[in-house]
Amino acid sequence: RGQAAMRSSAPTRRRDWVAPIAVAVLAAAAAFVALDQNSKTAPSRVLFFNCTVNTGERVYQNGALVVENGVILDVGDAEAVRSRWSGGPDYLDERSLEGNFVLPGLIDAHAHVIMGGSFLEMLDLSGATTREEFVGMVASAGASKQPGEWIVGYGFDERKLAGGAMPGRDWIDGVTAQNPVLISRADGHTALANSLALSLAGIGAGTPDTPGGEIARGPGNEPTGILKDAAITLARRAMPPQTMRQKEEAVMAAASFALSNGVTTVGDMGTPIFSLPKEECWSEFEDVLLRMADSGALGVRVKTCVPLDLWAELADFVARRPETHHPGLRLFWGTVKEFYDGSLGSETALMTDPYLGSEGNVGLRIHEDREALASRIGAAKRAGLQVAMHAIGDLAVDETISLLSGLESGGGGGGGGGDRIEHAQHTSGLQALDRMASLGAHAVVNPLHIADDVGAMLEKLGEERAGVGRSYAFRSMVEAGVAVSFGSDWPLVAPLDPLASVVAATSGRKHVPPERLTRQEAIAAVTWRAAEALNVSDFVGRLDRGMRADFVVVDADLLDPGAEKPVVLKTFLDGECVYVQE
Repeated sequence: RGQAAMRSSAPTRRRDWVAPIAVAVLAAAAAFVALDQNSKTAPSRVLFFNCTVNTGERVYQNGALVVENGVILDVGDAEAVRSRWSGGPDYLDERSLEGNFVLPGLIDAHAHVIMGGSFLEMLDLSGATTREEFVGMVASAGASKQPGEWIVGYGFDERKLAGGAMPGRDWIDGVTAQNPVLISRADGHTALANSLALSLAGIGAGTPDTPGGEIARGPGNEPTGILKDAAITLARRAMPPQTMRQKEEAVMAAASFALSNGVTTVGDMGTPIFSLPKEECWSEFEDVLLRMADSGALGVRVKTCVPLDLWAELADFVARRPETHHPGLRLFWGTVKEFYDGSLGSETALMTDPYLGSEGNVGLRIHEDREALASRIGAAKRAGLQVAMHAIGDLAVDETISLLSGLESGGGGGGGGGDRIEHAQHTSGLQALDRMASLGAHAVVNPLHIADDVGAMLEKLGEERAGVGRSYAFRSMVEAGVAVSFGSDWPLVAPLDPLASVVAATSGRKHVPPERLTRQEAIAAVTWRAAEALNVSDFVGRLDRGMRADFVVVDADLLDPGAEKPVVLKTFLDGECVYVQE
């Protein structure tokens, strides 16, 4: 999918947001090891005042919050709130927010927590604009490696390279003869492996394509080094797995990064199953995230997701627990995810009509046996699980709507709620949006992807398919009654930055301006709408009595249509200040 990071309303490169935090984030993350969410709550009843409070649905210009034990007791006009609580028998600790602006704790509905935290320390190729730069960056990374040690990177986009050529193993073999290499494209649906990595993975001229994947080939059927979608699994399985400790450190680094952007809840889509065996995907939930929740080491709230292949394991897990969340309210579960197609940038998003300039290529349907896919999804829904389906191409979206419409949900304890269509980037038209609304599905869309995808949309799809109601159709979705929330897909495409998403979906949107949202609609998409998509709206997403005291303090009024992205000054989780801008 193309990569887009936002500073204010203008796109920047990923290296701009990774480099400044790479060192600081590790130090800050270490503090989360000792965090005990059951005890680290507000020490007394606290009145937060001298601020404008946007609850997610209404605004108090002279607002105030009363918080105790991590829960909001009251919110509203400061004078009214103060009159209700001052002079009582309980001590009221008053804290001024210095005239700044308060929003509910921000929610990124689609990110990858362990992968994101890990990527902060990996080779970042998003800044490469020529073949020479690309090769030089890989060579520099290899200079610090021991023979046999893997060079792992991410972020390249052939469209940003001079000439637009897709890299191949021939580019990097000469500088990586002793080290296997695997580098993900910006969208995560394509990867480059060098000859040593291909050899270790057993990929050669006689290796067949995997179902749902493709091995790019050159003369003599020899692999070029480019692997797409499920074929990436072949190379990843040759890599040594991360240790549990490394994954815990990645979670802590991701949490620190999230809090610095005002994010208090993350919809974690897990590590894609084409990157890990399904057993390791389950281990990331049970042995990493659940164990960290048990020990009080989760620094943000995480709504987990496991691959559809693990629906039976998740259904059994849910059946043995009366709630869909950890007692400490930092970890939530009950969702399975599956891929229907690939991505636009890799030309694997499933389209009704061929990509322009291709020889009839309409993309990739990950699961050609649609009856088997429907059977597994139906079993998950009958177990009460929520289904999140990755669908980017217009035909993938249409077929996903049809598939989900024909399946009934059960009454299990998974907190199934409305199912989700992840990305929903291209649609066949307004009729598809009406069907999506009738289905009651959440569209988890990606405003930060627009800037990078504009060129590809026009080049690969043409003006009509890239236009109103067809691509990134946020306004059309809202008017059709679709519940829209925002995700970043961090780290594959964009930073974990909902405020940047708000700007990109509103005043910052240059592609098809009629599809812009209002600021309040966009704020809803990163607060209460996102909470509904994640099935955590009983706890977070709004600033209201009885909700968890998660909120962010920013320096500007985001409702001002001309305002650029505000600066996050403070982030509060369970009423405690867990991030302060330095």
